[in-house]
Amino acid sequence: MIKNIIIFGLVFGLLSTGPALARGWQKFDQEEGIVSYRKPVSGSPIVAFKGEADVKASIDKILWVLTNNEHKPKWVHRLKKSYELEKKGPFHAIIYQVFKLPLPISNRDYVYEGKISRKGEQVLVNLKSVSHRKSPPVEGVRAYLKRCTYTLTPKGDNLTHISVEVHTDPRGWLPSWLVNIIQKKWPIRTLSGIRKMVKKSFVGTVAPPPKPAPVAPAAAPAASTAPEAAVSSEPATESTPAPAVSQ
Repeated sequence: MIKNIIIFGLVFGLLSTGPALARGWQKFDQEEGIVSYRKPVSGSPIVAFKGEADVKASIDKILWVLTNNEHKPKWVHRLKKSYELEKKGPFHAIIYQVFKLPLPISNRDYVYEGKISRKGEQVLVNLKSVSHRKSPPVEGVRAYLKRCTYTLTPKGDNLTHISVEVHTDPRGWLPSWLVNIIQKKWPIRTLSGIRKMVKKSFVGTVAPPPKPAPVAPAAAPAASTAPEAAVSSEPATESTPAPAVSQ
């Protein structure tokens, strides 16, 4: 199986890295309303991928799916385990994950930071690899997540548009052209998995960060009615020195 993938990839990989990737995001696949894109990344032989889709669920429910480690293996392709190493805040955590890959490819593990933030009506989930003192021993090969961003945009009652971008390097002996082939289905698998999970009866909700309070306009300075102080022609007297501030 792996041999066939490598042989096919050797031919297809040469074709898939040509002029079509010379610009920005290029659409290359679509399935059940999920659209996939890819684009080259300066200084890296591994391309970035993006997926977009509408999901019939609230942002609160989608955040539960994205942040619940216990149930992640049910929808994340090849995920063996996922757990929290440290909770740094209500919207900030360090996560450890292991992906089980088919032989002879070694498993890949990740240690990454996850942050949830708000940008107007949108909610962002940003993930990237970090070093952490509680990181367990490497299981297989420690991969590197350069960036992954979920952008959740409300589109009405119980409907959310998801855009997710990812650029990750699995490292190890895998050639970049093969990595690009393996990862090209990631956007569709990921968004399809979220769509299925939000329908489960056990799925809860996670409230996003609150919207920032509107900034009140600054009040105009009141016009002064006091008469201007007269300028004295007398020489100024020496004032009492202020006390020194101790170091």
